[in-house]
Amino acid sequence: MQAFRYCKKASINLNLSIRIEFQLTARCGAHPLFGNAMDSADLLDLLKSRGAKYVYNNLLLDENVFILKQLFPENYAEKYHQLKVATSDALDVPVKNIAIVGSSKLGYSLTPDRNFDTITPESDIDLIVVSKELFDSLWASHLSYKNSIEQSRQYSYANVAKNVFRHFVSVSEDELDSSMLNHFKDWISRVGKLKRLLEQQFKISTTLEYRVYESWAYVEQYHVTGLNALLEHHNEGYR
Repeated sequence: MQAFRYCKKASINLNLSIRIEFQLTARCGAHPLFGNAMDSADLLDLLKSRGAKYVYNNLLLDENVFILKQLFPENYAEKYHQLKVATSDALDVPVKNIAIVGSSKLGYSLTPDRNFDTITPESDIDLIVVSKELFDSLWASHLSYKNSIEQSRQYSYANVAKNVFRHFVSVSEDELDSSMLNHFKDWISRVGKLKRLLEQQFKISTTLEYRVYESWAYVEQYHVTGLNALLEHHNEGYR
């Protein structure tokens, strides 16, 4: 399976107050790492030549956030810092422990079997938060919910347990139904504050998906493993 090399004009409305017209530079011939989104074929070449850890450190953690570059082309790096400050204020975690990943970061998905699918109007913003305090708190909230009388026979915690085993808790807005409110009060309060800040300061009302890690070591472990799986998947496509 070959990595795509093409450009196309697209229009996207991420539930924002403005409509954005942009070039999907993630699929165009752009200079890797410096200033523009990387071509998916170049990404695979870089994985082969420099390895997953290099790509993780130099691409996934840099200041070039695809969605912010479309919204704020003149000062996207400044806006990214401001967004992390707003997230820090709302969730009470250090600014340095926040990052955007996924298709909102690169303009396309790195999930191996999604074939570098480009960002769409339905795409969520994937937010990494590193905080042992929040990790422990959310784990305790899930355990409390599981052990509650009304949910003791109905709650399936297999996915939660699998994530905790890898030292993160994944929190989706769609998962927090009315029966969970009592157990996730603190988290819901923090997230509600963040959503208001993002709407007011950045005009962003897109769904946020949170992955709260115990430490950065496990963030690196997760993404390096995923990048290696991506390379292996596409290598198999060439055989």
